[in-house]
Amino acid sequence: MKKKAIVSETEPLKLDTGAPSALAWIAKQEAISRNDYELRTVELNALIKRQQSATAAEDGTDWAALIRVAESNLEYARDRVQAWQKSLREFDKSVAPEKRDASEKITQAEGEQFAKCFAIYLRAAIESFTVSIIQPIRESKSNEDGYKLCAEKFRECMVNAIDGGIRETHLPGWFKKAVEEVL
Repeated sequence: MKKKAIVSETEPLKLDTGAPSALAWIAKQEAISRNDYELRTVELNALIKRQQSATAAEDGTDWAALIRVAESNLEYARDRVQAWQKSLREFDKSVAPEKRDASEKITQAEGEQFAKCFAIYLRAAIESFTVSIIQPIRESKSNEDGYKLCAEKFRECMVNAIDGGIRETHLPGWFKKAVEEVL
């Protein structure tokens, strides 16, 4: 069975660049080395336990040598964890806050466009709400019924306006979810 190559010879290697990717990569390496350290600790403890419960038939095993190797591996793993943690702290300090996660940043012009679009669709929702609620509110039998009717109609009008904004691609898709959480 032929093993699949990790890196293709025909496709270029795609690497994420920039401070956020570098920070994430260092954090991943630290986590990997921390996991290795934990595994080495378990391995050493298992060897010590096995040495203590060894029978006379296993007398030929050089437990001291096996434990020295396991201790050396554990020390190396600990050093790697500490080195990655130091790198992570230093790099984290050196990365400016505005460069930490560029995927969530928008320009002022994009923010203004978003605010204008939201205002347009909010106005449409309020107008639609006002028109749709006047007659039913007059016919409601109690304040509680009127409130429930208003709340339902307002939510419906807001969702319809936001859906329109998303269909027109003026509002990002995540916006609907965020608004619906509070409606």
